[in-house]
Order: sequence, then structure tokens, then C-alpha cells
Amino acid sequence: MIDRDPDPKPDEPATSANSAADRLAALRIIDANFNRAAEGLRVVEEHCRFALNDRHLTERCKQLRHELTSALAALPKTHLHAARETQSDVGTSVSTSAEGTRKSLAHVAAASWQRVEQALRAIEEYVKLLSPAIAPRIENLRYQSYTLAKACTITAASRDQLASARLYVLLDGRSSEQIGPVDLLTGDSFVTVVGGRGAPGIDHFAIGLDPWPGADRALAEVQKRFPKSEARANQNQISKARETRSVMLKDPNGISVQLGSVKYQI
Repeated sequence: MIDRDPDPKPDEPATSANSAADRLAALRIIDANFNRAAEGLRVVEEHCRFALNDRHLTERCKQLRHELTSALAALPKTHLHAARETQSDVGTSVSTSAEGTRKSLAHVAAASWQRVEQALRAIEEYVKLLSPAIAPRIENLRYQSYTLAKACTITAASRDQLASARLYVLLDGRSSEQIGPVDLLTGDSFVTVVGGRGAPGIDHFAIGLDPWPGADRALAEVQKRFPKSEARANQNQISKARETRSVMLKDPNGISVQLGSVKYQI
């Protein structure tokens, strides 16, 4: 019976021949993934700069790219470049159909963030073979990339959500009991801010209809379609507008909704 040596443990040193081969392979992996991460960061940086118009996120992407370069400075570029064998790299011809398709700017950014995160993980693992002290820095950059990717996604989603808004109203949450009605106008639309003793919020929507069928016809239609809305006609006694009648109703959440002509004003 021939005894065989057990499989080497992770902390056991390899032979000198394998060490040289392992070092070369590790350098190739780190070099390829450094380029992949840097290129991905450049893509998302351009997205933040030109698509989101966000200076802060653009600066953070650029800073992350520079920090990655700084973290790997302990590995001489000459060693990384010497290990590079692009022509013999079997992975250059391996691809999927999804890589050739991008549906939107957000899709481009999301795909690039995935490349960055995966590349940083690969660097973090393989750099432990060459310079273990660098690994914690790469790990920190990887976690930063998760946070930054989330911030970019939320910013893009918020931008898309508000893209069609015609008026933005910021409520600071402070007491406004002494403030009288204030109209914020934009074109034919307006928002009236009034003081109150309750929590800040929106409790009334006024919707202008064009063409306006008149208060009587509008009231009849609302009562027919929404019998539980408590619809009623409303007469504004102080308005100087030509059209002073509107229809008041309650939505399912109890918020007051007012329907009137686009020429109706308080």
C-alpha cells in the first residue's frame, strides 16, 4: 500500500515551481480585473456626469478609481504588464448574448457597477497571494462601491420619477401657524400653502379640467361614478375669476379633491 500525501492545506507553502506559476497567474488575474474595475468606474463616472448631472457622485466615482490605483501601487506596473498575455487569454472570446445588449442608460450603469464589484472581489482574493496587506484596502473599496452603486441607482430613479413634474414643493416641517395663504404659480398651475396646527402634509388637491363641462354636469358625473365620494358643488364667494363654481369630493384616503376649470383661481 502506497501512502499519499494529503491535499495541501491553504496555509501550506507551495513548491518553488508552483509558486512562480501561481505568482504569474495571480498577476494576470489582478491586471485583468484592475483594468475591468477601472473601465467600469469610468463608465459609471460618465453616467453620473452627463446623464445624472450629479457633481458629487461624479467626484466619488473618480475618487474610487484613483484610490484603486493607489492601493495597487505596491505591485509594480512592470510586473503586471509583463504578466499580461492578451493574445493567449482564452477568456477574450468568451461572451454571452446579454453583453451585447443594453436597454437604457441606467442599464449601462448597472452592468458596469456589477463588473466593478466583481472585479474588486477578484482582486481582493488574489492579491492575498502576493501582498496580503493590500487586501483590506481592496475590501474597503468594494464596500464603497456597493454604497456608491446604490446611491447612483436611487438618484437615477428619483430623476426619472420627477422628470415630468411641472412644480416642486419643499415642505420643511417647521411650524407655519402665522403664515397666511401663499400661492406658488407655474404657468396655469398653482399650489397654495396655508398655515395650520396639524402635521405638515397635503390635504387638498385642486385639478383643472380643460374643457370644463360646468359644475352641474361635472357633479352629476362624479356622483354617478363615485357615489361614496361625498361630491358636492362649491361656490367661491371671494374669487374674482370668471369661473367660481367647482366640485368638491373625497378620495379613498379622505383627502379633499377639487375639480374645476383651468381658469378657476382662489
